[in-house]
Amino acid sequence: MENKLVVCVQGVSVDEAESKIKEALYKNYMISEDDFTETEDQGFEFLFCDEGGGDVMIECFPFPEFTQVEISGEFDCDTIAVHKLIVETLFSELS
Repeated sequence: MENKLVVCVQGVSVDEAESKIKEALYKNYMISEDDFTETEDQGFEFLFCDEGGGDVMIECFPFPEFTQVEISGEFDCDTIAVHKLIVETLFSELS
């Protein structure tokens, strides 16, 4: 996938990040657990039917002081929309 954005967040584990992201995707876009395909790495992929209608992949990686979340998508508009949702989701819990 051509478009990639990254979010780094402290105080959230990989499992917590994935769980919160999946909850937000369901709440905002009705994308359920059945719509996710696990990737070879630490992540999942799904069809994002908002603006572009392409596949989006989310991968979470643990680092000593933070969790890195990578959002990759076929279309920039989808990648940006999912990135915005993830930032709102993960950082609203911290404030």
